[in-house]
Amino acid sequence: MPHTRVVIEFLKFDGQLLRFSTMLFLMTPHANPVDPKLAEDFANRMRNPGSPVLPPLQALRNQVFERTASMLSAQGITDIALFGAGRHTRPIVRQPWIRYGIAVRVIFDDHPIQSAMGGVPIAKPCPDNLPDAVGAIVISSECYERQLDCRARQVFGGLDLPIVKLYTTDDAPYQADQTLERLAGLSNLTQDDARWLVENRGERHDALLPMLPPARTELHIRRYELAGDLIGCIGATAVADLACGTGYGSTILAHNHDITYVGVDIDLPTIQYAQRRYGSPTRQFHCASAIELPIDDNAVDLIASFETIEHIEQTSELCAQYARILKPGGLLVVSTPNKLGPTPHHVHDWDLEEFINALESRFEIIELIAQLPIDEVFDPHLPPGMWRIDRNRVNREAFDQSMPRPDFLLAIAKHPGASVPKLIEPDTNEITTLPSANDEVVIETKHGPICFYCPGGAAGWRAQTLLTKEPETLDWIDQFDQGDIYWDIGASTGPYVMYAAAADKAAQILAFEPSPWSWHVLAEQIRRSGQSDRIKAYPVAVNAGADSGTLHMRNPFAGGAGSSFGEPIDESGKIFTPTFAQGAIGISIDELVEVFNLPAPNRIKIDVDGIEEQILTGARRTLLDRKLKSVSVEIDSSRKDLVDLVAGRMQEAGLVYQQIRQPRAQQEDRPKTIENFVFTRNGAHP
Repeated sequence: MPHTRVVIEFLKFDGQLLRFSTMLFLMTPHANPVDPKLAEDFANRMRNPGSPVLPPLQALRNQVFERTASMLSAQGITDIALFGAGRHTRPIVRQPWIRYGIAVRVIFDDHPIQSAMGGVPIAKPCPDNLPDAVGAIVISSECYERQLDCRARQVFGGLDLPIVKLYTTDDAPYQADQTLERLAGLSNLTQDDARWLVENRGERHDALLPMLPPARTELHIRRYELAGDLIGCIGATAVADLACGTGYGSTILAHNHDITYVGVDIDLPTIQYAQRRYGSPTRQFHCASAIELPIDDNAVDLIASFETIEHIEQTSELCAQYARILKPGGLLVVSTPNKLGPTPHHVHDWDLEEFINALESRFEIIELIAQLPIDEVFDPHLPPGMWRIDRNRVNREAFDQSMPRPDFLLAIAKHPGASVPKLIEPDTNEITTLPSANDEVVIETKHGPICFYCPGGAAGWRAQTLLTKEPETLDWIDQFDQGDIYWDIGASTGPYVMYAAAADKAAQILAFEPSPWSWHVLAEQIRRSGQSDRIKAYPVAVNAGADSGTLHMRNPFAGGAGSSFGEPIDESGKIFTPTFAQGAIGISIDELVEVFNLPAPNRIKIDVDGIEEQILTGARRTLLDRKLKSVSVEIDSSRKDLVDLVAGRMQEAGLVYQQIRQPRAQQEDRPKTIENFVFTRNGAHP
């Protein structure tokens, strides 16, 4: 059977980044082959986890769907069931099946939140709910495919019915022989240990070694990274890792921390491996049950217990052990799968509410965190793939409908009444929930309500703090003259763009935002407002002159602050290490007016986090234009050299300093010296 191999490292769909290992797409002689050029372009573009959704992505996905439909048709199958009633399924209820004479008769889902989708009934998976005509079950999910496939085989496996996966993972690089050869080649690993790891990798693996696909190991590593951050927050010196497995977590927890570590696991060979590989005078490992811990009372500052609680029948006894060994001001960080279905190893299969109830028998939960095996940064204070869950939205229906369903749940907890330091400092980009793609925030202003599109917590924060973050900027906009041309440089997701539109004085509003995530939200905001004839958004970096360069981003998501074109310079003038960087086009204000014939501004707002000098250098002629009435520039006032430079440029152009406006809301974790400086031409309104 011929086949085409397509390397996919990152897959973005429905606004979520989904990580896959290499895939092997098997083709029948009747199937449509995947275009090699398309596949290569797709793979190259998707290597950057921050890449926006691109046309090649959907084209490749469509070819994958066409391949499956063609294969089923060639086998004479005319009726199918889809397994999974999530977002992935909605676009493929009809197509591509109908073009091949195939009909979807039923959609199966363990937790249906509606009775039908596109006219097709949704039912719980059960042989009694399977129409007689159905000739195959197709797994419809991009990130739960393995779990749904296992569930489908559990329910329908005895019916001799084909169960087809759309995305078939190629695990060849991690098959036993190849993995053993790779591990045996490591100079610091014995042959016996390499063989033991391969033989026991189903439940016992070492995430710091190349023995499993990264999408799986990263899940575990990032939980330990979160625990490591908590060690720093509370100044922990004694840490317990319960169900520590092979002990690799000790290396992550001890990174940059002076701690004593004790790992406990019930499996003796696993503990022996951990002691050989990771043991030291400050890292000890013990073989014991989690409900009979060989640890003294009040002995540890932090407990890490990942993928443990679902294995223990006696939940109350386990929580009692957690409480016994934890100091009064200590923290417990624990994780569990999120209702992924029964397995041979788990005695509990909890949802969010059940997980909360189990822990709150002994602890007070400080934070609830969701996790998916993806690389998207939802919250700058959390590892990739994690976001905080709003405690007010723990109801299953609200949780499933308004947010992506996570694979895993984590909780950070403390003894009831105990005092602990603030764990996660608030920030401009703080995300307490991950809104759905349709979430909107309505802000009532004196000019009427403004409806903001908020696909993420940072975008939502910018909308919700519109009236409190920079009230003086709103006053400045309110003083515009009728018919003014307003330019917003560094517009982000457009809070002040939309306020200026609501104030209804500016005849035209031009917004400039180079971040692809923020620009996407801004453009969608304009589309939804129906004001695209009046508001124009340009995805370019305003600069000293026309140039191609690099946009360095600290927070690569919608509403994220801290991007710099050219050099990675922050608002304080210091070099920073970008989280993500991509190519961008820079152009000056003067060139935008003179070369591209954009309407010359009467009002300019500049909020660019550190590259103010470059922008003003490229605006010399525009600043001299008598039609320009006022300019608001956000500057770190502690940088006296920059303040003097900006004031000097403005004075040369006939614009005089009017006042300083203090913009920063207290929630934002940025220097309190960041201020808006307003310069006005004599005789003009500010």
